[in-house]
Amino acid sequence: MLPAHHRLKGKKIFDDLFRAGKTFSNDALMMKVAEGEAGEPTKFGFVASLKYSKKAVERNKAKRWMREAVRAKIKEIQPGWHVIFFISPKIPKEKLSLDLVREKTENLLKKAKIL
Repeated sequence: MLPAHHRLKGKKIFDDLFRAGKTFSNDALMMKVAEGEAGEPTKFGFVASLKYSKKAVERNKAKRWMREAVRAKIKEIQPGWHVIFFISPKIPKEKLSLDLVREKTENLLKKAKIL
């Protein structure tokens, strides 16, 4: 679990990030990024939509894996950003694993030059 000060909270923040955030993606994940307030820690949100899976168990597992991947890199991530990670509905659920999510998360963070 991410510490509370690293979690994105509030519908307005999510909506603003959906609308105005810069998008980065690969075959497994998509990431929206926007600058937050300077000096504050980077805040993260995680989304697994019904398009990914109708089963809540599978959506929750994907979100836990994304959280764990970010938690492992939290010390290396620059402060002052708002980030939302989405799981791609196109990736087969059988192919998805924690190692794959870690690799793809690190890849996206490097693309956005946050890591």
